Parts: sequence; structure tokens; C-alpha cells
Amino acid sequence: MIRHVESLRRTYIVVTLISLCSKLLAVMWWTLAVNQLTERTLDPAGSVWEILQRDVNLERAAVNSHCVVGLIGFMYMVGLRG
Repeated sequence: MIRHVESLRRTYIVVTLISLCSKLLAVMWWTLAVNQLTERTLDPAGSVWEILQRDVNLERAAVNSHCVVGLIGFMYMVGLRG
């Protein structure tokens, strides 16, 4: 029983660190995407969606994936604490 509790504590710490780092990375990627959109001259496009797909697709994918990883980690932490 004590080994099980100790392994859950270690898992909790690791998941917390991964979740926090993932959320920080999401903020960093989003900042890069906003800076990229505001600081350079973009070619004309038919819609905002076209600009996002053409110019910031990597950043958008990074933000989405890191947000999901952070949320999964947060749900795991809440479930473990419960």
C-alpha cells in the first residue's frame, strides 16, 4: 500500500511538471504566432482562415496540442487528488 501511494505521489509530480511546461509552451507558441501576424507584412488573402492556414499553421498546431496535453494532465491531477 505504501509503495502504491509513493508511486502515485511521484506520478503526480511528474504529471504536474509536464502539464505546467505544456501550458507555458502553448503561451509561448501563441505569442510567437501573434507577433508573426502583427509584425510582418502579409500577402493579401480572401479570409482570416486562409491567413491562419497559410502563415501560422505550425504555431496553431503547437498551441492546440500543448493545450490538450495540459488539460489532460490537469484532469489527471484533479482525479488523483479526488
